[in-house]
Amino acid sequence: MADCRGCSCQCGCVPIEVMVMANKKIPGKSDATKNAKGEKKKVTETVTVEVPDRASRSLVGEPQVINESDSAEEPEPPMEVVVVGDEPPIDDKPQVGDEPPEDIEPEGNVAARADLLLLRERLANLGYSSVFEVLREGPAAFLANAQQMPDQTMTDTEAGELFAQAQARAASLTRFYSQLSARCEPALKAVEKLEVAVASSQMTRSLSTGGSYTSWFSQNASAVFAHPDSAGSLFSPASYLTDLYRVAKPLHPSTSGLRLDIRRPDLGQLKLSDSNINEEISTLQLTLEVLEGSITGDVDELLRTKLHPINLPYNHAYEQIRQGMAVKKSNLPELWSVLGDFEGQALKQQASQLGWDVRMPAIYGRDAMGMSPELSTMLCAARITSFGNVAALFGLGAVDYIYHASMLKQALEVGSETLISLLGSGLYYNLSDPAIVPAQSYGAAYINGWTTTSEPASKPLYWYLGVALGQPGNKPANDPNDADMYNRSNNGYDRLNRIFRLQRHVKVLSFEELDWFICQASSDLDSPSLAQALQALAVYLPLRERYGMTVDSFGACLGLLNTFHAAGKSSFYSTLFGDADLIGLINVDFKQATTHQASLNTRARLCQGLQIDDGTLIVLAQFLPGITADQVLPVLGLEQISALYRLVAIARLFGLSVAQALQLWDLLGAPGAIVQALAAPGPKQVALGVLISTGYLIDWMHSAQLTPEQLIALTSRQYPTRSTPELQNFIENIYSTLTGRPVDVVRDAAEDADLRTQLARHIAAEFNLKPTVAAAALVWVDAVASTMAPTLSGYGLLGFWADIERVCLGDATLDGLPNAVQYAYLMRQFAQVCHWAQLGEQDLQILMPANATTPSALTGALTPPQLTLELLLLLSRYRSWQRRLGNKAGEAQGLLLRTAIQAPTLQACAQQISDLQGWDLAQTLVLMGNTVPRNFVALLPLLQRMQLLQRLGLSASDFSWVSKLTQTAAIDQATLKLIAAKIMAAAHG
Repeated sequence: MADCRGCSCQCGCVPIEVMVMANKKIPGKSDATKNAKGEKKKVTETVTVEVPDRASRSLVGEPQVINESDSAEEPEPPMEVVVVGDEPPIDDKPQVGDEPPEDIEPEGNVAARADLLLLRERLANLGYSSVFEVLREGPAAFLANAQQMPDQTMTDTEAGELFAQAQARAASLTRFYSQLSARCEPALKAVEKLEVAVASSQMTRSLSTGGSYTSWFSQNASAVFAHPDSAGSLFSPASYLTDLYRVAKPLHPSTSGLRLDIRRPDLGQLKLSDSNINEEISTLQLTLEVLEGSITGDVDELLRTKLHPINLPYNHAYEQIRQGMAVKKSNLPELWSVLGDFEGQALKQQASQLGWDVRMPAIYGRDAMGMSPELSTMLCAARITSFGNVAALFGLGAVDYIYHASMLKQALEVGSETLISLLGSGLYYNLSDPAIVPAQSYGAAYINGWTTTSEPASKPLYWYLGVALGQPGNKPANDPNDADMYNRSNNGYDRLNRIFRLQRHVKVLSFEELDWFICQASSDLDSPSLAQALQALAVYLPLRERYGMTVDSFGACLGLLNTFHAAGKSSFYSTLFGDADLIGLINVDFKQATTHQASLNTRARLCQGLQIDDGTLIVLAQFLPGITADQVLPVLGLEQISALYRLVAIARLFGLSVAQALQLWDLLGAPGAIVQALAAPGPKQVALGVLISTGYLIDWMHSAQLTPEQLIALTSRQYPTRSTPELQNFIENIYSTLTGRPVDVVRDAAEDADLRTQLARHIAAEFNLKPTVAAAALVWVDAVASTMAPTLSGYGLLGFWADIERVCLGDATLDGLPNAVQYAYLMRQFAQVCHWAQLGEQDLQILMPANATTPSALTGALTPPQLTLELLLLLSRYRSWQRRLGNKAGEAQGLLLRTAIQAPTLQACAQQISDLQGWDLAQTLVLMGNTVPRNFVALLPLLQRMQLLQRLGLSASDFSWVSKLTQTAAIDQATLKLIAAKIMAAAHG
């Protein structure tokens, strides 16, 4: 056997003997390695490499002799040596005697290797492949296993000694592995004096052949060694943090609030991990985690059902719905608007404006203000009769009567000034009257608005502070005597709780403003329900944000002008009309030519306050209730002045003149009906409806790029009967291009059709239309002429041509033919609609019914549509749909015509719509239900809903769940959570 090279580490490593057959020259021995034939001899070099068992999970390593001649099937061919030039200089040759000394393995290592071989053999006989398997079993299991082997005769003492040898071997391998591993620690490697000492010659010799350190250990480095920044490293920030905690712990007594475990009780429960060390969290999140740790039960349910503090209840699922929709640039009011088609309802001519309280119930008001369902239910509930239930609203027990203001302030968490304002205890006056107004009249009218006789009728509920607030000079008797809250009642405290919570939610209104708002919005102040107030707030708050509308102005639109004011301030009425002597004037004459000086002075003050001219005032005055036939108002009361203000303020709010508003309101209702209803005392719900409808109308006009004058012209039913030079020119141009015929000549159908074609071509040139479009438009004109202008009954294009011939032949004058003049204006009106809506020939074909039994593909009606506001809205939506489709607009027109005529099946129709819109067929079928949309009016809701659900990122089935939010019936919490989960999933999707 060749000499072994020993290990200098004295760690008991297993040597592996590697016989390396090297075909190379050994310096100084080149001649000695050649035989007589000039062939090279094989020089055997032995290298010992010591490998720890833990790296490969193997038992004691055996000496392995790897002879190159054993593995090679044929001997290696001799290397061909090509000598180029002379021999190298003598100085370039190694000096004789400079060879490295041979390493001689110590005798102790040879003996140790023999012992290790014996240990390996004995353990292998027992069925073990590694010393670490022996240690994992433990001494007891190892002894039992040794005794069960049939071929072994080992005593307990021998088994114990064998286990001790295996244990020592495992320890030595572990130590050596640790020494090698330490070299991979970057922190140690960076500090020179801490670098692990390595016997370079032995390490080089060990690693020179038979593998490398990288190949042996790199696979486990990532799993075993920690990054210096990770929590598992002794040199990481986490390690430094724990050291700081350890130092800080004894600095304060165990009961001190400065101790870290008291200030941050959550730290003890946290795992020391990289994520907890490096991830930043907000203070709010940390606070919530600490608070949740101290609460037993469902936190969300507790917040939802808890009535106190005042900022509760809180519905987390409902808030998730709001926030999730906000992420998608939507909100709950938009959901209501799409599902209820608020714009379409607002721009439809209605018999009354009272329907909006049904379309926008209190639940809509709740959603518009972002109010939790539980709070909304509390505000809109019937009167609470039990004091125990009232006390619970303030966080008190059934026997904790609110005798003192201190108790009320503590329950509401407010100061004295806020409580005084809440109770209406400020100094308020009515116009110029020096008497202080009682709180039940102004300031706290809602709190003291009940009239039931089941409780003490003495009012108001107040906190005794003294004469300065108009209270009795001497403190009155009370029950109990030391109480400073007077006229207490369940009803009063119930109402106080409602208005306080509502004010805290609305935030932008003071208690004085909110109380006045409730009084003007509620039709019955005796009821504590704030449902009507929520409806009105849902209308007012957007107007306040958009136009800066004040509470007093909005209140006057619903009811009366505010004549009350705080000390040192002027009332809203006084800022407009000055002194109160205007109220109550009698026999005010509103005739244009009146000479009654008192009436003229009164009208001048009204015009100055309303900032209108006298002619506009006369127009408005005719709608005032009580005015006589000769336009004399018997009494000019506050209600009449408020009515005049209301008519002007609503128009001016939306940027309209009074004349424009009156004309536009006639498009929303019967002529004069809306203005008549607004002039009535306390219109409330009617005024809300007018504000809503007018707001939608103005927004649509802006999007449709229509001015009030243009809209009025497109929908007007007033057609002049007097000719103009322009009209005379128009008539002559048409006649000059056509061959005149005698008026009484009878024409056949073909001639009539030819004449209509020629007329359409020349009329198209006058109105800048295509001839085909003009021809289709003239068919539409003739179909609705009698309904648009009753005087044109039986009159049409051919009759118009007959009148042209009469005028141009001199048989009649244009002023003597009023039908011709009206028909010309009617044609111009329809031409303007075609230009505005960009109607083509196929669009007009879709608009008109195909025949008496096939309805219009646009409107779904069997009669041709008249020019109304509702039709213009439909045309604008139709044009918007075509613009979104782009190049597919022609395909969409064909789809409408086919569905109107062919009546396709549900599946076929859904497939066609899905292909056109690029929708998923399954989603389309869900939204369609069992209805086949055979015209654009029926298709429109499907388009609007699909557009919204796609923006929200919901499926059609999920959208059906979300649509439940607009139901008037209460939604159970489980359904609300389900909807919240769907919306949040879409928001984060």
